[in-house]
Amino acid sequence: MNGYLPYRDSTPAARIGAVRGWQADILRGES
Repeated sequence: MNGYLPYRDSTPAARIGAVRGWQADILRGES
C-alpha cells in the first residue's frame, strides 16, 4: 500500500504515474 508516497522528491510526472497506479488498484477493488 506504499509506492505513492515517494513523490515528494519526484517530478510531477512521476507523481501522476504513482497516483494512476494507486487509482488502478482501487478500481480493481483493492480499496
